[in-house]
Amino acid sequence: MFKNLTNHRLTRRQIDYYLHRIYGVLRTGRINVVLERMRKNRGLTDGETIWLDPEDRILPTIIHECLHVLYPFNKGQSDETQEKLTLKLEKRIARRMTVRQMKKLFLLLAEQLQKSKQSPSLKRKTTPD
Repeated sequence: MFKNLTNHRLTRRQIDYYLHRIYGVLRTGRINVVLERMRKNRGLTDGETIWLDPEDRILPTIIHECLHVLYPFNKGQSDETQEKLTLKLEKRIARRMTVRQMKKLFLLLAEQLQKSKQSPSLKRKTTPD
């Protein structure tokens, strides 16, 4: 999934690589991005929709959820292990982003939010019929 996460810092090249892939997820329009208040989560994804809590840290959360879209959970690792790796990578990317990269990510997110269909509420989607 993620290589060399034992290093303390990502190189500028690695950050650019991951951000380029994240920008691609948002640009393609294949992911529906929805704002929804959540009690327990900052964000969630099912691979087709990303739900973001507008009252929490939007930038790191969209990075985190896009990483889940790009790198779905492996069967060989526990969900907890993969979530820790994703969180670690999210923090390393968010910490070292330039202002220009932050602006670009916010603009792409805003465009995607405008285009996205407001999907069924997470509550309705997760409760059994």
